[in-house]
Amino acid sequence: MKPAGDEFVDQYATDVFTKEAVNIIKSHDRKTPLFLELSHVAVHALKGNILQVRDEKKNDEDFKYIADQQRRRLAGIHQALDESVGKVIEALKETDLLENSVVLFMSDNGGATEDPMWNFENSASNWPLRGVDEDFFSRRGVRGAAAIWSPLFARRNYVSDELFHITDWLPTFVSAAGGDSGAIENIDGINQWNLLTGKQQKSIGTYEPSFADNYAGASGRGETPPYDINSVLTSPTNRLINRDSITGDKFLEIRAQAKLDPKCQLRISTTSNLDTKCLRDCLYDLETDPCEFENKAVENPEVVTKLRNRLTYYENITMSQQRPIADVNADPSRWGGYWSPWLDE
Repeated sequence: MKPAGDEFVDQYATDVFTKEAVNIIKSHDRKTPLFLELSHVAVHALKGNILQVRDEKKNDEDFKYIADQQRRRLAGIHQALDESVGKVIEALKETDLLENSVVLFMSDNGGATEDPMWNFENSASNWPLRGVDEDFFSRRGVRGAAAIWSPLFARRNYVSDELFHITDWLPTFVSAAGGDSGAIENIDGINQWNLLTGKQQKSIGTYEPSFADNYAGASGRGETPPYDINSVLTSPTNRLINRDSITGDKFLEIRAQAKLDPKCQLRISTTSNLDTKCLRDCLYDLETDPCEFENKAVENPEVVTKLRNRLTYYENITMSQQRPIADVNADPSRWGGYWSPWLDE
């Protein structure tokens, strides 16, 4: 018998987490609500910029058209993550939970294109956006990618450019579950459920002050082989949530809408790796300049002042992070060899 915790040795973490998520879904009592958060470690790297795939030899063959080995590994990690999404959606369908679900897929920050400080670089790219994993631009929910689906949404298959901050998810999901988001005190998030369900045309609006950082990463536009739309259309996730309601042409149209290239031609044509730091204030019109290339701070001093005042407000109410005292009762040896909640009654 293996010691506690060793049963996961030689197993791929993405597969382990997926299997557990599927088990939770299939064993859930459908008479009660389910909130499931599946937080994969993919597509992170290990310390030392190490990327791990299931099978290195097979991965090299599958993605042999990618010249850089680290980028090939990153593609393999993404593939495993993609398969995980399909298995979760299939489990929801098999248990008749999908038709009353809200499924959100999101990133918590941008890719670690460069990481000289901590050595967790994973060769990702945020191009043509500026910023990497360790800075303000791609962390803290300021700029991130997300996709959300539900049969409760009257409007589907479109790209939204509305403002939506990561802190908005808490009150939004509380409202979606039938709760009163207004009863949650002392939060910055805004309930955006009406925006998602089509009852409201514009987001209520949240904003964050932005301070410049570098552009980093390859463009990722050398698509060889060509983009395989058929693989997307026949994927488990698309088959179950769209049921052939979206054509290949429509999907490609939506994909084109999600690209920032048309709005970033000045930044792209200048160079693919331009360092444009702001000496003092940075202010960008994200609607017309999502790549944050043209600084509008000097032309809009009143907006800069408003944002600086808001930042000062948050600085004054922010509490310093506390380092908790170690509790011996949390020792895994007291819990069968696992890290576990130890204060539960």
